[in-house]
Amino acid sequence: MTPKKFTLYSLAIAVILILLSTISSNLLENVELFISPYPYFVLFFLLITILAFWLGDWGLKKSADSSVFIVLGMVVGKMLLSMIFALIFIYGSRFNKIAFLISFFLPYFIYTAFEIYSLMSNLRALKK
Repeated sequence: MTPKKFTLYSLAIAVILILLSTISSNLLENVELFISPYPYFVLFFLLITILAFWLGDWGLKKSADSSVFIVLGMVVGKMLLSMIFALIFIYGSRFNKIAFLISFFLPYFIYTAFEIYSLMSNLRALKK
């Protein structure tokens, strides 16, 4: 998958995630599934996922021998940045715990799975 195509798909995922939170807040008025700064979470994960993919793709094209280490390094770096981001929100304000977990981990896992799938498809293309 090309970086431009990946960026477009990532933007589509962001739009879907924000629409999901808007629809759920309108349908389930008494239940808080997502916290109010949820769009910031989606934007944060969108940016670090695109950055990680572009760096991983650049590393794959530069050195095919160390490609697995580059991909794993990108995933670990993304995880560390996400943990720092979560700690800032946890210590900065008080939210419903379940709503915070859903708001944080839903985009995290979706973007991580999409990034790994895309990078692995690029690895398969390099192997052929």
